[in-house]
Amino acid sequence: MFSEQNIPKALQERLARAISRGFTRDYQDEKEKEGNTVCHPELAPATLEKYNRTVDNWALWRISRNESTDPNFPNLPVPTPELLKLFAEFYIKSCKKVPSQQSACNHFTSFTSKWERETSQSLPKEVKDDVLNHLSFHLKWSKERGSLIRWVTIDPEFLKGWRYRDDTTLPKNWFREHPVLGMSFVFWVIVHGVADGAFKGLATVTEVLAAKPPNGRESWTLEWNETTKDLPFFRRVTAQGPDPTKALTFSSLRHNFTTLAQRDGFKDQLRVHGIRGGIANKIDPKASQATRSQALDHQNHNTYLKYQSSLKALDIQALFYDLDPDYECRDMEQSMSHHRDSNVPLKLNAATTAQFESDDEIVKINQRIAHLTQEIAGRLEENRDLVFERDRLYNKKAKRLLAWKKDFIKNWWDTSYTEYVSGNDFSERDPTPLFDIYKKYLPERSRLSENLLKKETLDSELGRQCLEDMVTICMSTERAIYYPGIAPEEGRCPICNKSILE
Repeated sequence: MFSEQNIPKALQERLARAISRGFTRDYQDEKEKEGNTVCHPELAPATLEKYNRTVDNWALWRISRNESTDPNFPNLPVPTPELLKLFAEFYIKSCKKVPSQQSACNHFTSFTSKWERETSQSLPKEVKDDVLNHLSFHLKWSKERGSLIRWVTIDPEFLKGWRYRDDTTLPKNWFREHPVLGMSFVFWVIVHGVADGAFKGLATVTEVLAAKPPNGRESWTLEWNETTKDLPFFRRVTAQGPDPTKALTFSSLRHNFTTLAQRDGFKDQLRVHGIRGGIANKIDPKASQATRSQALDHQNHNTYLKYQSSLKALDIQALFYDLDPDYECRDMEQSMSHHRDSNVPLKLNAATTAQFESDDEIVKINQRIAHLTQEIAGRLEENRDLVFERDRLYNKKAKRLLAWKKDFIKNWWDTSYTEYVSGNDFSERDPTPLFDIYKKYLPERSRLSENLLKKETLDSELGRQCLEDMVTICMSTERAIYYPGIAPEEGRCPICNKSILE
């Protein structure tokens, strides 16, 4: 703080420097009259060109309607859903070649992004989404079993290849309860619905499971609360926990799939699209075009050929010799498990790690990181530029390490056959997962690891417990794990009663 005696001197020095650099009172008055100017990061040239093309198409469309082509977005009213739909349709119908659905969607999102960037406003969600994607949760009595049946219906807007299409009517996809708890989509809808408070009038797992069709009705559809209808089902998860409103991105989903395959010793990349291919190979090859179209939702009936396995679906030998067909060998060869090895390394060995650390580039990076750390000296806020540079170097080193790891694993696969043939079995990894060590501190996760993949009904005691445990995990705000009995109580240690923030 300045003392009263030093204020005039300090002010005079500051003003002199500011005025010498053009920061005068007249300059301030002029800028104040101009109003606020929102600055955005500079767009990449390719992105800027893509955005500008959409603006040109917008201008052409407005000319065709004898309307103003003023490119200054702030002077234009917020476009309505009807206008945006017509603009998107104009783009599709006026192209030399009918664009793919992905191209049309990219064109639409590029335009809305450009509008939001230029106006520093956000288009209302209902304007961009227009038609909401819905899940419907249904109940009915089973006449044969005398018990309750639950199933979930998904609107076709969710389905790949048909988003934003209103020129055709598609049959909805539906999912009944799966015998295995963790494989039942109904299970996960109940979990997310309870965690988000989405079921109208039903707040707990017990209440949802107790819901039955009213007297006089054979079936019933549960309703969603108005405040939760726009929430995405699969939520984005960060280090701070699940995001309250944003959906899981495809890049995150793809990362989860690929890393899962790597950790489990698969040689091939596990792709999200592989699920679609698996469904295609489950369909009877003699099925009609209508059946295949309903199952895969392809716009072209022959697209399924691209998903077919390279192996024949028939046991030709069994047909020739009048044997019972046996598809176990075929199923293994067309499965990713055919190229799975539990011995594949998950990280560099000691020798390769030492070689990596002695690499000239890595040595220079480590030296620079050490120097920056010394200069920062724990004062992160005061040395943000240095912290940023150090983070950039950490990321660079991590990418180099990832590249080395990929090469190391690839080399292992290339040489593993020779090693196995020579009788040199690899020393297997320690099969004990870390979760088995600390799961005693995570009772909900421990129970789920044992019961989630069991064949049980949702109404069974085990099914109810799994639902309750999963809801607890989804709703938990704890970012730390505590030993049983010593979790903080009202922000204080239960033993010494001191604040955990001290």
